[in-house]
Amino acid sequence: MSNPNDANHWTSTLIGKTLVDGPAATHVSKSTLPNPHRIIKPGYMVTMDFNEARLNVHTDDSNKVTNVRYG
Repeated sequence: MSNPNDANHWTSTLIGKTLVDGPAATHVSKSTLPNPHRIIKPGYMVTMDFNEARLNVHTDDSNKVTNVRYG
């Protein structure tokens, strides 16, 4: 069983899925993401501070997850 605090868990759970605000059968609800987290769309500006507990979820313009990492 995957550890939900592990980046590999979130990578396998999120990559290729679309993020939505509410529950959905074929998408991933943002409410299931651990705190702290931030969702980063193309062109968004983000701070460069490193927070090893923060999950960074990179998406494309249609909210499909393209990359996941902690930091």
